[in-house]
Amino acid sequence: MLDNQEFDNWCQSLNLSQAARVAIAQIRSSAPSRRVQGGRRNVCGSYPSRKMGVTIQFESHRNELARIYELENDPKVLEYYDQPPPIELLYQARSGRRNRHQYTPDFFVIWTDSAGWEECKTEPELIKLTQTSPHRYQKNNDGKWHCPPGEKYAQQFGFYFRIHSDAEINWNFQQNIIWLEDYFCSESLTIDAATTQEIFALVENYPGLTLEELLGREESISPDSLYSLIATGQLYVDLRNARLSEPQQVKIFLNQNVAQAYKRINSAATASLSSRIHTVQVAVGISLIWDSECWEVVNTGATSTGLLRSDGKFVELPNAVLESLIHKGAVTTASTVEMPNSNAKAEEILRHAKPEDVVEANRRYEALQPYLGENLPLHNPPVQFVAGALATKRQRHYTVMVT
Repeated sequence: MLDNQEFDNWCQSLNLSQAARVAIAQIRSSAPSRRVQGGRRNVCGSYPSRKMGVTIQFESHRNELARIYELENDPKVLEYYDQPPPIELLYQARSGRRNRHQYTPDFFVIWTDSAGWEECKTEPELIKLTQTSPHRYQKNNDGKWHCPPGEKYAQQFGFYFRIHSDAEINWNFQQNIIWLEDYFCSESLTIDAATTQEIFALVENYPGLTLEELLGREESISPDSLYSLIATGQLYVDLRNARLSEPQQVKIFLNQNVAQAYKRINSAATASLSSRIHTVQVAVGISLIWDSECWEVVNTGATSTGLLRSDGKFVELPNAVLESLIHKGAVTTASTVEMPNSNAKAEEILRHAKPEDVVEANRRYEALQPYLGENLPLHNPPVQFVAGALATKRQRHYTVMVT
């Protein structure tokens, strides 16, 4: 939890008004405004929060508790409070009468860059409420549920009001968090340095190795060791993608950056069985074909690339221009090498990539993503630009898919 100075710094970073600061200060200093109640259709209880240092109430073990797991394990969540002080909702009833009443949301959440109230409901319940309270609960064109009066109340402070449907719950993540629960705060389990280094070496040399394969490689590697490293963030697993109870489906990486790069490279390599995927390499000594002429790369600078034609003509192209020409298929390599359509290529690239190269590759992909896939314009010849691969100052690779 934030101390007083950290809280002040957070308020300043978001440029919160005095009214907003007072509202949050009241929430942070108040006990839950009500005790949750169970019934025939819901099981209530309390969750011992490591993040908050107190127990957090939930009124439904398959809805509110699921949201607690999300908040508890999201590093962007700084604090969260159950049953915060009531807020006032003002809206028109179905009969046309003006409704005004106090309402207690399920949670108030403080994120690194925002804060607001959250309400958890089941999808059938929300559908029913749109009939009885159409001005209070609505599903908009964005496909998300909204509470207009709650959002209006929150806007005066610069906060949000959000509705969470149980249809949005990722049950892979939920099961994995329950699976790892004992490892999050386990102080008794210790892993010797030799075993840790052995695991790290295998994961580094074989990115995308499955949990089943890793457990089967060395008898000295125990499931407890792996689960502990995953729970403490020393190894990365996409907990939303596959269940730890199905180890043959779980891929393990050194960190999230490597996992993202692996997924993107492998997606390019397996994009289509009917496509030919090639790498266009830009490095000193490489020959490129441009406008039916052969050009040798003689210099690869930070901002431009020098090309020399066989008759001695020299041109210097800005890197952005060269990338655009490759994108359009106007520049290709003299002898294009087809990429193998398998995980081996992704593993080979990542195995030899430096951590900073992986970070840079992901940054470039994010910059190029708006131009990929369905947003990509058609060109003639039909060459689709897929992704900028790992790059250094001396050489760059571009992956293109010819369809």
